[in-house]
Amino acid sequence: MPGSRKARDLLRDPRLALHGPTEDPPEPPGPWDGEAKLAGLAVPIERHVAEGPPAEWFRLDIREAVLTWIGDPPDRLLIDSWHPERGLRRRERR
Repeated sequence: MPGSRKARDLLRDPRLALHGPTEDPPEPPGPWDGEAKLAGLAVPIERHVAEGPPAEWFRLDIREAVLTWIGDPPDRLLIDSWHPERGLRRRERR
């Protein structure tokens, strides 16, 4: 939406994180779909749409991707992350 508060915020400070949470992990630990996060910069782009109201358009320049989930067997939390300089990394928390 042109002139929206979120669009103005992104034009002023393009950092953003998209977080896809699921339900909280079960107690005791068991199967869990996990959750994901993408972080990066909102880059304004020009886009003209013939129909519909005018809008602000952005693309996401991804700087980090993280997936958190419970391992199998469910005795640890797994954190898979990607960063352009570090590459792919897995951490475990017991």
